[in-house]
Amino acid sequence: MFSEDFSEYGLPGRHHYGVEPVPYCYWLFGGHSKARYDAAPGDTLMVKLSYLPSNHQSNFAPDPEPTLRVGVCALTSEALAYLPAAGAAKKFL
Repeated sequence: MFSEDFSEYGLPGRHHYGVEPVPYCYWLFGGHSKARYDAAPGDTLMVKLSYLPSNHQSNFAPDPEPTLRVGVCALTSEALAYLPAAGAAKKFL
């Protein structure tokens, strides 16, 4: 979970962790079915998004299977790319 002020961690002196910015990554995944996305007016992502419900609206209902599949694959790939290899982690234990 996050909130709209999450990005404050990336700004110097705007949080209680010191004066240095805290590195973070902010991921947003869609969640609408392809049919709902295709039916939204507009020809570009930004135009279509203005017609699709967001997570703060009562009619937001993501399509669970593809949303979770894409999210898990993306976040797992990112973790594997940036975390040390399994053998390298032993030196920290």
